[in-house]
Amino acid sequence: PQRVYLAGVSLGATGVLRTLAQFGNRFQGVILISPCVDGKLSLRLCPKEPLWRGLRVLAIHGGADNRIPYSSARHGAFVYKAGGAEVTQLKYDDADHFLFFSHQDRMRSDIATWMTAPPSRAPSGDWSAGRAPEK
Repeated sequence: PQRVYLAGVSLGATGVLRTLAQFGNRFQGVILISPCVDGKLSLRLCPKEPLWRGLRVLAIHGGADNRIPYSSARHGAFVYKAGGAEVTQLKYDDADHFLFFSHQDRMRSDIATWMTAPPSRAPSGDWSAGRAPEK
């Protein structure tokens, strides 16, 4: 498939990064919902810049999350961007850690919009492998 996305909720985001580190070139993008990861973990699991280059990342986090602070998700997004990822970060101000349940309709809509939108910084080249070609 040309568009394969990997998604994880909470601690499942760590599994997403572990899978990305091993099979990164097989994914069009990743979706991290209430991610229980930070920038340091992201660097340790996926330290190679080419892995992030051109990868689409959608991170959704609750502003009222008292389990994983929004600042942690923001730091993770900074790491992904620094590696060349195309990051879209959404903050639901009134949502806590369980926004996957409390904000299903909004989240579904945001994910569908993000997945169907063309990459904003799409490099030229062959996308048939499911990822932007490395430069």
